[in-house]
Amino acid sequence: MNQPGQKTLHFASALIGQEWRNDVAIEVGEGGLISAILSEVKLPPSATSPLVAIPGMINVHSHAFQRAFAGLSEYVTAERDSFWTWRSLMFDFLMRVEAEEFYQVARQVYTEMLAAGYTSVGEFHYVHLDTQGKVYSRIDELAAAMIQAAEDVGLGICLLPTLYQRGGFKNEPLVAGQRRFFLNLDEYIKLVERCRSLAAERKNCRVGVALHSLRAVDPIIGNQALTALISSDPKMPIHIHVAEQVPEVEACLETHGKRPVEYLFEQYPVNESWCLIHATHLADHELRAIVDSRAVVGLCPSTEANLGDGIFRARDFLNAGGRIGIGTDSNVCIDPREELRLIETVQRLQYRERAVLATVQHSVGRRLIDETAMGGAAALGLNAGELAVGKRCDMTVIDPQHPSLDGAVGDRLLDRFVFCNHGNSPIAGTVVGGNFRRTRDCFDSSHSHGM
Repeated sequence: MNQPGQKTLHFASALIGQEWRNDVAIEVGEGGLISAILSEVKLPPSATSPLVAIPGMINVHSHAFQRAFAGLSEYVTAERDSFWTWRSLMFDFLMRVEAEEFYQVARQVYTEMLAAGYTSVGEFHYVHLDTQGKVYSRIDELAAAMIQAAEDVGLGICLLPTLYQRGGFKNEPLVAGQRRFFLNLDEYIKLVERCRSLAAERKNCRVGVALHSLRAVDPIIGNQALTALISSDPKMPIHIHVAEQVPEVEACLETHGKRPVEYLFEQYPVNESWCLIHATHLADHELRAIVDSRAVVGLCPSTEANLGDGIFRARDFLNAGGRIGIGTDSNVCIDPREELRLIETVQRLQYRERAVLATVQHSVGRRLIDETAMGGAAALGLNAGELAVGKRCDMTVIDPQHPSLDGAVGDRLLDRFVFCNHGNSPIAGTVVGGNFRRTRDCFDSSHSHGM
């Protein structure tokens, strides 16, 4: 019998640690942690659907407000459209988004993430000021909206308040469209501390920090910010955009005589607490440095494709022992299966081979799910990433009877889950901190279900 505050979730099968088990009962204790895992148990009559549980999908990188901009830039604006022309349009759009709309958009996109199978999001949050570039009466006005939206939806969140102070490597001033991003060092530290106070009052909420990019933050200021904040949280997640675009690489070389990742490692003590977003354009020595540091690379394949960034060296990086997570970034696509599928398929297009990321031990689908679950948890500082006693009870729940899965089991089910996109999703629901929400109920905030 469950103790007060405990519950038991039942599954026809589940990926426990590194092995598949059948007829599984997962007991959830205080704080939403897994207290026991039993297999070969008799499923109760209430378990009418033979559902499958895998570790929760983790979204390491989102700009929630960009969900409202998705699909609004797909037309010619210049002789050669690029990330940079898209960015100008995005800045113009942002100048029309008022404070109350941030919560509404965040709630919408977080609901969509939960329905798609994500259990946590890393919100890379760099819009801090009003449309006139002035500080709100509460410096955490917009950050608090992100936290509240995630809590109201039931999605775990790691809020990443972001420092953004300049327009380029040569200390260029911010343009008008960037005026909502700037905080001085004292304001930024105050914002992070306020966010930490908010997170302490909520379940499934974590706070890290982000430096927007090497071009947007002087390393002297960046290190001062990290020094001031790390002392109270030594394992605080630290995120940064890096080496996303070729012009960014060229500008860094011109200014500092070094490539972006090379310069990053020279200026900052990069370690396993860091998540490098995109890292698209890597030289061999940069790739090796990331692997050796144990930093996670946050890949956002649907956005990277949408913006024409380039192709990440996934085969080289993973085979060298690197760690990766996936993110939705601009939220033009909210589907973890699509992100996973693109990681592999662009490698196939590049090398003209199949099963590029498979290993002797694991198929492509299984490897990508394992890698991004563990890498995602590390990137957000979560006690998650696998189903094991003592870990947070976060799970993506799959309906194996869905037509796209066609009765597949074990790793073959995961391969079909990733590569077969036939109509609606096979996601049956998500479990966040032990609380199960069926996909069909995600858009009704009044529903919360047991299992």
